[in-house]
Amino acid sequence: MAERQQCVVARFDLVPDVGERREHSLAFECERNPPTGSELLALAKRWDVIAAGNLIDAVAASMAQFAAVAKARGVPSANVAEIGADVARRAGRLAS
Repeated sequence: MAERQQCVVARFDLVPDVGERREHSLAFECERNPPTGSELLALAKRWDVIAAGNLIDAVAASMAQFAAVAKARGVPSANVAEIGADVARRAGRLAS
């Protein structure tokens, strides 16, 4: 496997996730880190997305419910903590 992944499409691409679990996550503008809210707003403006701020707020609200929903569905606490840490990191970037 190549050391550096190549971006197939300039706007978005599926690349290995930051945790290197060999899963894939959506990347915007060839950036491997989760986007910040301001980066998403700028991208939405270029793509003519209407009410992007409302969409970002809805995603953030959903992310905030991750642990409660996962626990309610019987996800083991260790998994909730592990995945929740990544969700929290991404949510933190989304808030900036």
